[in-house]
Formats: sequence, C-alpha cells, structure tokens
Amino acid sequence: MKKYGRFHAVLLAALIFSAFVAGAFDTPLDSNAIRDACIFGHRHDAVLDEFFASYIHSLPMPKTGPHVARVELETPYSQIVHRAFQAPVEYTPRQAEEDFRKQPEEIVIRVQIDMTDDYPAFWIEKTPHGDVAHQREADFWRKFTIRVLQDRELKSKTLRGQNNNMTGSRHFNSFEGAEVRLTFDAAKVASAPLVVEVLTPDGQDVQTEFDLNRMR
Repeated sequence: MKKYGRFHAVLLAALIFSAFVAGAFDTPLDSNAIRDACIFGHRHDAVLDEFFASYIHSLPMPKTGPHVARVELETPYSQIVHRAFQAPVEYTPRQAEEDFRKQPEEIVIRVQIDMTDDYPAFWIEKTPHGDVAHQREADFWRKFTIRVLQDRELKSKTLRGQNNNMTGSRHFNSFEGAEVRLTFDAAKVASAPLVVEVLTPDGQDVQTEFDLNRMR
C-alpha cells in the first residue's frame, strides 16, 4: 500500500506540474496567464522547485580554463512566478499584474562564469627576481562572447556583468567569478528552441539549449 501511495503521489505531482507549465512560451501575457503565474508562485512546494529547476542548466567543469558553470533563462511568466514566490502570501494576482505592466516584457539570460585553479582571479608568479603578483581585470567577463541563437542570432537590449564574492585590499582584489546578465525584447523571441553559446578566451565553445516550445 505504501508503494502504491507513493506512486500516486508522484503521479499527482507530475500532473499538477504539467497543468501549470502546459503550453509554450507566449508574449504578451494576458491577465489569465499572470493570475496563474501568481498563484503558482505561492505554492512553495516540490512542484514549484521542479519548475524553477527547469529554467537553470548546470554545466560540467572543463579540463582546463574558466568554468561556464550555469546558464539561467527567465521568461516573463517565470519572472511573475519568482516575484510571487518571494512576496508575502497577501500578494494578489491584481498586484502581480500591476507590477508586471510597469516594465517591458523581456527574456533574461544569466551566465555564471567561475574561476578555476588554472584560471584564477589572483595569482603569484615566481621569477628569478622574486614573486610577482598578477590580478585579472575586474571586467574579465567581457572577453567571453555570449551568443543567443534561434533561426538567427538575437541581439540583446542590455549586457551587464557583476563579479561574485569580491575580497581583497586596496592593492588587489580577488573574486570567485562573475554573473553576466543579458536582456532581450520578448516580442522578438520565438516559441522555439533557443541556444545559448559561450565562447571563452581559451577556446571553449559551451552550448546549452532551452526549448521554449515546452516552457512558459
């Protein structure tokens, strides 16, 4: 009986998840879609965790060089879900729609780049004349080319980077990596597979695909 009960619990969770994410990426969002997203964001359960996880791709560590560790995609629908998740339970669909309409509908892509042992932010080189300190430039992430592709390359509205976990002193800074954030006009993105490609300074070509035919 216990196995039977667990099976039905898993099946029910899968059906609930499918009910909320059924359909494909769409823009502009109507009031019904905003209402659904707000209600879904208040769930705070495993179904919601699974939804968020589907928008994040973790990538393997390379043999050498920097680590393109994670690519995250946000749609207008998932942004409402996330806002409702963080908001008090009193946050209503009407408030969600008022907040949503204040901003243009955008696709957001975040790329996390991590330092590694052979691609550090700060290192010491031993020379015949003594130790020499080296510091990677704070905007190192600009040397990474990020392309977003469907049937063509999509042009981003904004491109910004921010270093993670900065430490150091007045003479040097160190950091664990950077998050690069790109925004796109949602109306110019199709409900179709979308590829994020990252070209690193050492020649890596890292790619991952999000299927917007199967994502809200």
